Amino acid sequence: MLRQSVPDAMAGFNAMAQSALKPGALSEVHKELIALAIGVAGHCDGDLLGFPGPFRELVFGAG
Repeated sequence: MLRQSVPDAMAGFNAMAQSALKPGALSEVHKELIALAIGVAGHCDGDLLGFPGPFRELVFGAG
């Protein structure tokens, strides 16, 4: 698992991701939709829906 093999890099990536999702000009849901669109355009296998967040809750419901 990447967290175990490169913990510093993963901590930096996590900090960047958390910072990117802070409220601003776009809501967190809109930012997640953009990330999903980029993933689809880049032929992502759908792992983006595995992460918790407001978009996943919007699509699949809370919990």
